[in-house]
Amino acid sequence: MPRKTKPIEIHPERFKAAQSAYNEAQAAKSSGDLTRMAGALNKLGEILNEPKVNGRPLTEIPQVTFEELCRIQCTLNEIASVLKCSPDTVERWCKRTYQLTFADSYQRFSEEGKSSLRRAQIKSALGGNATMLIWMGKQILGQQDRMNIVISPEKADELIDSAVAAHGLAKPETFGGLPIQDE
Repeated sequence: MPRKTKPIEIHPERFKAAQSAYNEAQAAKSSGDLTRMAGALNKLGEILNEPKVNGRPLTEIPQVTFEELCRIQCTLNEIASVLKCSPDTVERWCKRTYQLTFADSYQRFSEEGKSSLRRAQIKSALGGNATMLIWMGKQILGQQDRMNIVISPEKADELIDSAVAAHGLAKPETFGGLPIQDE
């Protein structure tokens, strides 16, 4: 029993081009020009294998806008909202445009934003902004606020006694593994 094949739906323009390539291949075959026949068959294959263009046109996203949104650390949902499309559309656009996932594209451009921010912070700090100088010192140089409190032994005993009394506790016998001696 012969196999049933589904007819190929083809646009009239593509059909004309395919028919022309087929006729060219037949003419080349009858003349014995195998090189010309191979070229015509390749062309026919390209025409028949062209993807059908269906559905909506692809969403165009301004590349400069996308990159700038990444630089200022916008999330995927925020970027999609600004660009008036879905997060999935942004992800597919990144694949087409950069041949990278959204995460990889985002990392690339957000790092540029971080370096710009750091440059601006350093410029502000070096320009005399005391708050920025302190903050940058803590972030880059590992500086920290330290408070050194020195208490005399008498004051320490007084504080311990008042804390013990305030909480109704018994005075400890040792502190830090050393015996506490009353004088």
